[in-house]
Amino acid sequence: MVLSVDPGLSNYGYAVWNAYGELVKVGILQTKKTKKKITRVSDDYASRIASLTLQLNQIITDNAIKAVLGELPILGGQNASAVRDMAVSVAISMSVFTMLNLPIEWCTPTEVKVALAGHNNSTKKEMMVAACKKHSWKITTKPIYAKKTGKLQRLDIIYHPMGIAMGANKFEHIADAVGVAHALKNGNIVKMYLNKRR
Repeated sequence: MVLSVDPGLSNYGYAVWNAYGELVKVGILQTKKTKKKITRVSDDYASRIASLTLQLNQIITDNAIKAVLGELPILGGQNASAVRDMAVSVAISMSVFTMLNLPIEWCTPTEVKVALAGHNNSTKKEMMVAACKKHSWKITTKPIYAKKTGKLQRLDIIYHPMGIAMGANKFEHIADAVGVAHALKNGNIVKMYLNKRR
């Protein structure tokens, strides 16, 4: 099995591929800031790092992962906390993968956009729609009504990767994790681990 990942501290998207290159599982690893009053912000941060490390290790162990494909983000142009969170999630990833002796191949967000949606300035929505098309996943809408008046406020788009209903805020990370495997389809890890024939 091969794991493809979209690292993030709050939402870490992943996809699991079998030896025939078939997608068998997708999901999100999540950490959240505590709502409890704590003495130091760093205590909460350390707790989130530990949680993500354990979750990532569990996914690797449960799925007998042999290699990893990942999106390595470009850290410019974001605010300081976003850069910090992304750098931490990549550092956690590299630490876990290295400790477990897993080979890893990285690609850029631009390579993922081109592989999944066909052009390098694809929007998040275009990426999500493209992932659904490539894997025959449903896209539906959910009406949201005002509590007081009962009038229709908006229609939320719901994505159904592998039959799991979720909103765009979660699915965008799965779409990116899936896109990583498409971006690296000619790479060494895919050649070594995902080209088996039935």
